[in-house]
Amino acid sequence: MRAMFPERLWGWRFILLNMVLGLGHMVVLFNAGSYVALLPHAASDLGGVLPSFGGWAQTDFMIGLALAFPVARWLSHRYGDYRVLIGAFVLYAGASYLCAISQTLWLFLPARILLGLAGGATLPLGQSLWLNEYPDRLKSVGLGLWALFTLMPFTIGLPA
Repeated sequence: MRAMFPERLWGWRFILLNMVLGLGHMVVLFNAGSYVALLPHAASDLGGVLPSFGGWAQTDFMIGLALAFPVARWLSHRYGDYRVLIGAFVLYAGASYLCAISQTLWLFLPARILLGLAGGATLPLGQSLWLNEYPDRLKSVGLGLWALFTLMPFTIGLPA
Protein backbone atom coordinates (compact mmCIF):
# COMPACT_ATOMS: atom_id res chain seq x y z
CA MET A 1 0.00 0.00 0.00
CA ARG A 2 2.69 2.47 0.99
CA ALA A 3 4.72 1.60 -2.10
CA MET A 4 1.94 2.89 -4.35
CA PHE A 5 1.15 5.97 -2.23
CA PRO A 6 4.25 6.80 -0.16
CA GLU A 7 2.72 9.82 1.62
CA ARG A 8 -0.17 9.82 4.04
CA LEU A 9 -3.26 11.83 3.25
CA TRP A 10 -3.74 15.08 5.12
CA GLY A 11 -6.16 17.99 5.17
CA TRP A 12 -9.44 17.70 3.32
CA ARG A 13 -8.43 14.44 1.61
CA PHE A 14 -7.84 12.79 4.98
CA ILE A 15 -11.22 14.01 6.24
CA LEU A 16 -12.94 12.91 3.02
CA LEU A 17 -11.41 9.42 3.25
CA ASN A 18 -12.55 9.15 6.87
CA MET A 19 -16.09 10.24 6.02
CA VAL A 20 -16.43 8.00 2.96
CA LEU A 21 -15.06 4.90 4.68
CA GLY A 22 -17.03 5.60 7.85
CA LEU A 23 -20.32 6.15 6.03
CA GLY A 24 -19.77 3.10 3.84
CA HIS A 25 -19.07 1.05 6.96
CA MET A 26 -22.26 2.40 8.54
CA VAL A 27 -24.37 1.49 5.51
CA VAL A 28 -23.11 -2.10 5.47
CA LEU A 29 -23.70 -2.60 9.18
CA PHE A 30 -27.05 -0.78 9.11
CA ASN A 31 -28.21 -3.25 6.48
CA ALA A 32 -27.36 -6.10 8.84
CA GLY A 33 -29.51 -4.84 11.69
CA SER A 34 -32.30 -2.91 10.04
CA TYR A 35 -33.53 -5.81 7.91
CA VAL A 36 -34.88 -7.58 11.00
CA ALA A 37 -37.31 -4.71 11.61
CA LEU A 38 -38.31 -4.66 7.94
CA LEU A 39 -38.67 -8.44 7.66
CA PRO A 40 -42.50 -8.65 7.75
CA HIS A 41 -42.81 -5.91 5.12
CA ALA A 42 -40.12 -7.45 2.92
CA ALA A 43 -41.71 -10.90 3.17
CA SER A 44 -45.14 -9.58 2.19
CA ASP A 45 -43.66 -7.75 -0.79
CA LEU A 46 -41.98 -10.94 -2.04
CA GLY A 47 -45.08 -12.62 -3.33
CA GLY A 48 -46.65 -13.14 0.08
CA VAL A 49 -44.09 -15.56 1.53
CA LEU A 50 -44.15 -16.25 5.25
CA PRO A 51 -41.89 -14.10 7.44
CA SER A 52 -39.87 -17.20 8.32
CA PHE A 53 -38.84 -17.46 4.66
CA GLY A 54 -37.90 -13.79 4.74
CA GLY A 55 -35.60 -14.65 7.64
CA TRP A 56 -33.54 -16.74 5.25
CA ALA A 57 -32.42 -13.52 3.63
CA GLN A 58 -30.91 -12.30 6.91
CA THR A 59 -29.14 -15.62 7.44
CA ASP A 60 -27.82 -15.57 3.88
CA PHE A 61 -26.60 -11.99 4.30
CA MET A 62 -24.70 -12.87 7.48
CA ILE A 63 -23.17 -15.98 5.89
CA GLY A 64 -22.04 -13.91 2.91
CA LEU A 65 -20.62 -11.31 5.28
CA ALA A 66 -18.56 -13.94 7.11
CA LEU A 67 -17.39 -15.72 3.95
CA ALA A 68 -16.12 -12.50 2.40
CA PHE A 69 -13.56 -11.74 5.13
CA PRO A 70 -10.86 -14.22 4.04
CA VAL A 71 -11.64 -13.74 0.35
CA ALA A 72 -11.25 -9.96 0.69
CA ARG A 73 -7.74 -10.33 2.14
CA TRP A 74 -6.70 -12.65 -0.66
CA LEU A 75 -8.15 -10.33 -3.32
CA SER A 76 -6.49 -7.28 -1.76
CA HIS A 77 -3.08 -8.96 -1.89
CA ARG A 78 -3.69 -9.85 -5.51
CA TYR A 79 -5.29 -6.62 -6.85
CA GLY A 80 -4.70 -3.97 -4.18
CA ASP A 81 -6.81 -2.60 -1.35
CA TYR A 82 -8.30 0.36 -3.19
CA ARG A 83 -9.35 -1.60 -6.28
CA VAL A 84 -11.01 -4.35 -4.27
CA LEU A 85 -12.73 -1.87 -1.94
CA ILE A 86 -14.13 0.18 -4.81
CA GLY A 87 -15.22 -2.98 -6.61
CA ALA A 88 -16.90 -4.25 -3.45
CA PHE A 89 -18.83 -1.01 -2.99
CA VAL A 90 -19.93 -1.05 -6.65
CA LEU A 91 -21.03 -4.68 -6.23
CA TYR A 92 -22.81 -3.70 -3.01
CA ALA A 93 -24.73 -0.97 -4.85
CA GLY A 94 -25.68 -3.41 -7.62
CA ALA A 95 -26.82 -6.05 -5.15
CA SER A 96 -28.85 -3.41 -3.30
CA TYR A 97 -30.54 -2.53 -6.56
CA LEU A 98 -31.33 -6.21 -7.21
CA CYS A 99 -32.83 -6.48 -3.72
CA ALA A 100 -34.94 -3.40 -4.38
CA ILE A 101 -36.38 -4.63 -7.68
CA SER A 102 -36.86 -8.28 -6.71
CA GLN A 103 -40.47 -9.39 -6.56
CA THR A 104 -39.87 -13.01 -5.63
CA LEU A 105 -37.85 -14.72 -2.95
CA TRP A 106 -35.80 -16.51 -5.61
CA LEU A 107 -34.20 -13.28 -6.81
CA PHE A 108 -34.10 -11.69 -3.37
CA LEU A 109 -32.09 -14.48 -1.69
CA PRO A 110 -29.16 -14.51 -4.16
CA ALA A 111 -29.14 -10.72 -4.13
CA ARG A 112 -28.89 -10.74 -0.31
CA ILE A 113 -26.03 -13.27 -0.48
CA LEU A 114 -24.25 -11.03 -2.98
CA LEU A 115 -24.97 -8.06 -0.73
CA GLY A 116 -23.38 -9.89 2.19
CA LEU A 117 -20.33 -10.91 0.16
CA ALA A 118 -19.76 -7.36 -1.06
CA GLY A 119 -20.39 -5.85 2.36
CA GLY A 120 -18.14 -8.36 4.05
CA ALA A 121 -15.30 -7.43 1.72
CA THR A 122 -15.62 -3.75 2.58
CA LEU A 123 -15.30 -4.20 6.35
CA PRO A 124 -11.71 -5.48 6.76
CA LEU A 125 -10.39 -3.54 3.77
CA GLY A 126 -11.98 -0.30 4.93
CA GLN A 127 -10.53 -0.69 8.39
CA SER A 128 -7.09 -1.46 6.97
CA LEU A 129 -7.13 1.59 4.70
CA TRP A 130 -8.52 3.73 7.53
CA LEU A 131 -5.80 2.77 10.02
CA ASN A 132 -3.00 3.01 7.45
CA GLU A 133 -3.64 6.74 7.14
CA TYR A 134 -3.20 7.41 10.86
CA PRO A 135 0.31 7.92 12.25
CA ASP A 136 1.41 5.43 14.91
CA ARG A 137 0.82 7.87 17.75
CA LEU A 138 -2.82 8.41 16.64
CA LYS A 139 -3.77 4.83 15.75
CA SER A 140 -5.85 4.55 18.94
CA VAL A 141 -7.81 7.67 17.90
CA GLY A 142 -8.41 6.15 14.47
CA LEU A 143 -9.53 2.88 16.03
CA GLY A 144 -11.87 4.77 18.37
CA LEU A 145 -13.44 6.63 15.46
CA TRP A 146 -13.81 3.35 13.56
CA ALA A 147 -15.57 1.88 16.60
CA LEU A 148 -17.85 4.92 16.68
CA PHE A 149 -18.86 4.30 13.06
CA THR A 150 -19.32 0.61 13.91
CA LEU A 151 -21.77 1.28 16.74
CA MET A 152 -23.62 4.16 15.08
CA PRO A 153 -25.91 2.05 12.83
CA PHE A 154 -27.24 0.22 15.87
CA THR A 155 -28.06 3.44 17.73
CA ILE A 156 -29.67 5.18 14.76
CA GLY A 157 -32.79 3.18 14.07
CA LEU A 158 -35.72 3.33 11.74
CA PRO A 159 -38.46 5.76 12.75
CA ALA A 160 -41.21 4.11 14.77
